[in-house]
Amino acid sequence: MRANTPWEMPYAVLPEGTAVPPAAAGQIMLYGKPDDRLYQRGPSGVEQRIALDPQADSWTTLKLTADTPTPAVLGSIELPGLTFAPSPATEYEIEALIPSFAGLLTVGAQAALLGPTVHVDWSAVQIITPTGVGATVPFNGALNQYSTVTIGLTAISLITIRALVKTGAVVPADGNIRIGLRTTLAVTPVTAKAGAFLRYRAI
Repeated sequence: MRANTPWEMPYAVLPEGTAVPPAAAGQIMLYGKPDDRLYQRGPSGVEQRIALDPQADSWTTLKLTADTPTPAVLGSIELPGLTFAPSPATEYEIEALIPSFAGLLTVGAQAALLGPTVHVDWSAVQIITPTGVGATVPFNGALNQYSTVTIGLTAISLITIRALVKTGAVVPADGNIRIGLRTTLAVTPVTAKAGAFLRYRAI
């Protein structure tokens, strides 16, 4: 135990792999782990992570680099570059902002968070899509479900996606997590603007 100045709580430096017991009354044990993060354990024995490193809880951000319309033949597209391979047994927090517009007032836009169909324990996805009259339409679903159709998005409007996804113990082998965008009329595209992004982090 290192000597402390009057304003410090006592702390211990323990060898790697040491089992950390509950701290004594009035003390907090500070210790590191192989994940390069700092933890504390008080007299109750409850472990808490301390995010001293600003990168410890940072997001990984993927950005769309060019305007991307839905193709005329299929009417739907997976936005290039907005994709990542999930790890097994991991819970992800995911956010996406997609500025987009449709070619006609009568054409609808839909978005989805696409992903594996097996080896996912659960997912919860919320998609907010604007309408042409200044309102928004919420959709609550799961991976691989497209949002409610809205029309009239001839001005650039923001589609937002928020999600939590928990993968299973086996590596999901049938697809990355990615963003899908589609139009209700294949010959009239919906275009995602450059600058749209997806970001994610393990929590």
